Amino acid sequence: MVWRKKKKKKEDEEHDPFGFDEMDADFNKVFNELEKQMPRMIKELEKMFTTGMMAPQKKDKSMVYGFSIKMGPEGMHFDDFGNIKPEQRKISKEREPLTDIIKTDKGYKIIIELPGVSKKDIKTTVKSKTLTISVPDKFQKTINLPEPVKTKPTKTTYKNGVLEIDLSYRKRK
Repeated sequence: MVWRKKKKKKEDEEHDPFGFDEMDADFNKVFNELEKQMPRMIKELEKMFTTGMMAPQKKDKSMVYGFSIKMGPEGMHFDDFGNIKPEQRKISKEREPLTDIIKTDKGYKIIIELPGVSKKDIKTTVKSKTLTISVPDKFQKTINLPEPVKTKPTKTTYKNGVLEIDLSYRKRK
């Protein structure tokens, strides 16, 4: 039997002009999960506006809030970043940078966006299962890692506002 792509009928195009019905199931999962999360996000924003947290701030205090969605073998994961912490009801002086953690055979590659800073101002601290990145008065983030790593990075680069850190797994006993 030969499989052929079903030709769209005119009424199908009117119902689904962009072809969303044919998209990959994972892509649809992301939008379904995002749709489920939207009421929570809207409630958090409403709280921020009603508690005065979103009231006009000093000129040197910008507000940044965002999130990233990651798909992996464990499912979908939402990560917040920025300097607005709804659960703390305050705007912090330092922003939490957008980060990505990639698990490799040898350890982890951590990618951190730190725009507008000098390499000499970046401080990193690695302890067993945590990595802390800070730039005084600009950025601060502590990343909890699933497995223990060596306290000295195997490779660190900073180029065009992006810091990449390679951490090796600690040898298992």
